[in-house]
Amino acid sequence: MEPSFPVQRIVDEQGNLLSEQDWITKEFSKKLYRHMLRIRLFDKKAVSLQRQGRIGTYAPFEGQEASQVGSALALDCDDWLFPTYRDHGATMTFGQSLLHILLFWKGRNEGNVPTEGKKSFLPVYQ
Repeated sequence: MEPSFPVQRIVDEQGNLLSEQDWITKEFSKKLYRHMLRIRLFDKKAVSLQRQGRIGTYAPFEGQEASQVGSALALDCDDWLFPTYRDHGATMTFGQSLLHILLFWKGRNEGNVPTEGKKSFLPVYQ
């Protein structure tokens, strides 16, 4: 019995392209990388702020950047995002502002208000 969702390999263990994928363009690859770099830098800065006592608790997500960016970019703009404890990288990729994320980790209620034009986040307090 063949699985419903078979594994598809695009690159091998050394990073060599196994088959041409017309949806993986150079521009799309740069977009993925830019988002992963952005959330990695945010995560490092937030860990530093937490260790300085400038924000309260913080759940780092280092090493999860690709899964968060990939899952957020797979959503349409009118889809809902239900972030969990360490999914603030996905919320950034989906459009939540860095200010709102920092407010959330400082324990401010304003951190739960979605960025203007992005109403499809939970929790939403307005």
